[in-house]
Amino acid sequence: MLDLLPEGVCPSDEWCRLAEGLACSKHYNIIHLIYRHKEYEGHFKDYPFSFSTMREHWASGLEDIRRTLAHRDWLEMPNNESRFITHDIHRDDPR
Repeated sequence: MLDLLPEGVCPSDEWCRLAEGLACSKHYNIIHLIYRHKEYEGHFKDYPFSFSTMREHWASGLEDIRRTLAHRDWLEMPNNESRFITHDIHRDDPR
């Protein structure tokens, strides 16, 4: 429909500019990297910042990144109707 508007209308019309933004062909591929607490951490996962605890959290994050990147198909841009897709290694990986 935007192609049918007279030339020069969109640059000066805020509704037309909004429609152009919504009609774009951008695709989004979101990868969630969210720390999941361990069973033994209980409700304390938000505030222990000892060196050993932080190293354990970083190692966990690195493992999640490696497992995520092993899913090469997750890096492909979505071709679904919404042009938007999310992945979460803890939700999408049966491991």
